[in-house]
Amino acid sequence: MKRGKVLTVQAVMTFVALVFFLAMGHFGAIRLVQYQQLHQLNAFNEVALRRSESLVDHGIDALDKIARNGPLDCSPAAMQAVRLSVYRHGAVKDVRGVTSDGLVRCSAYPETLEFDKGWVTRADMLETNRKEYHLFRVEHFFSNALGVMRDTGNHEGIVAIIGVGTSLFDILPAELAQDSVIRLETANGDLVAGPEGALPDEGIVLSASSNRYPISTTMAVSRVALSAWNAESYIPVMVLAALLGLVSGILVSRTYLRPTDPLCDMDRAIARGEFLPHYQPIFELVNKRIIGAEVLLRWKKTDGSIWTPARFIELAENSGRINEITWNVLRTSLREMHAALVSDSEFKLSINVVPRQFMESGFIDNLYRMVKDSGINTDRITVEITEREPFDDIEDAVIAVARCRKLGFRIAIDDVGTGHSGLSQIQSLSVDILKVDKFFVDAINDDSTAPIVIEMLVRLARERGMNIVAEGIETDEQARALVKCGVAFGQGYLISPAIPSLKFLALYGQELAETGSAEKTRGPINTAA
Repeated sequence: MKRGKVLTVQAVMTFVALVFFLAMGHFGAIRLVQYQQLHQLNAFNEVALRRSESLVDHGIDALDKIARNGPLDCSPAAMQAVRLSVYRHGAVKDVRGVTSDGLVRCSAYPETLEFDKGWVTRADMLETNRKEYHLFRVEHFFSNALGVMRDTGNHEGIVAIIGVGTSLFDILPAELAQDSVIRLETANGDLVAGPEGALPDEGIVLSASSNRYPISTTMAVSRVALSAWNAESYIPVMVLAALLGLVSGILVSRTYLRPTDPLCDMDRAIARGEFLPHYQPIFELVNKRIIGAEVLLRWKKTDGSIWTPARFIELAENSGRINEITWNVLRTSLREMHAALVSDSEFKLSINVVPRQFMESGFIDNLYRMVKDSGINTDRITVEITEREPFDDIEDAVIAVARCRKLGFRIAIDDVGTGHSGLSQIQSLSVDILKVDKFFVDAINDDSTAPIVIEMLVRLARERGMNIVAEGIETDEQARALVKCGVAFGQGYLISPAIPSLKFLALYGQELAETGSAEKTRGPINTAA
């Protein structure tokens, strides 16, 4: 191909990649901004709800103090004492003595009775999380208030009238306040504070309900106002998208213009032994002690570069070459890790297989024969079933897993929570180990749902006699959070990325020398294996 034509093709492909990444960046940036806005608006709405709950708390506190003096007898002296209590609780505007049915007997400030537009009976009051208290709306001619009734016995009660000012909801930034609505309502839909009428047609509407009192807050914000608020992350995302588009376009165009046959490259790599095992430590989270390793496939190219499976695994699986690669890498890893597997009774080696490969006729027999011929006990080997594809027949899978475990191997399910395995499939397979995907580890300190999912998996594992291993641990904060969730083992960059055998054995030997645990189970590890 002539140089001018090559440059034209490169320019076109780079331009297409740039446009594509910019389009994706635009949609991604919009989603990111919307997510950030929604998160902050939810936080604002929660603040409004907490403030409303605090108002009710003030009313209850005032009634508790009054009730300590016994039933309210409506005498001038008693009402004078009540007025003093009201004065000390700024949110409480009036205290009234009522019958058990809610009818007003007397008021600390009788003049406020003239402002009442309506008054509910006991039957219309709402229960709170404290059975002696009931909540209701008090309608005034110019505004509404909250009423809190406390039963005091002798068919009587006392009510605190709580004013809800507009400043209660003065929580939004100035650019949103003019085009936003915040309401406080009781559980039966009575409006206590905020504008009446329908909510805006165009906008985001958020609601939050109290788990202590029968109240809820609703926030509605105009999309026009949102479009210009808190959108600082848009430009950086678009700049990053443009850079990625340019780089991707150049790389794709170079790849496209370079004549090559990937399958021939792979066959030559197999013949030259370019597919090699790397090892990532598996360790105890509490003390960082290495107890094993996961074998991870790498392609060491002739130019010295290292390719991860993401660049070739799909081609290897679809072309059927994954079987030969797997057996070659397993044979190499058994040889390289032989000393550790034989000498250290706690050390385990994990290998990855996809369901299709695991279910192939003869796979388990070949695996058993290769491990036994290497002089290694099968209980030192963990077979990790990855979730890039589901099992075609779960009943056959259950039989195969049971047979593999009977031969002494341990079985793990990889990428739990993000792949094809549901809880029912995990329970059916009766495996030994669940490996929590890096997705949940990354989010454990930022997303409140991640610890919930991990704790659920831990409970499931304990009930089924399984172990839990968390993948992709990068920080001590993540490790501590996982320990708090009940996870005992993990792997990730916190200890080491996947590394060649010599580096791994050196790291492992150093860790054993520092802990002194080698003296209990084995002699020195030969790092030159």
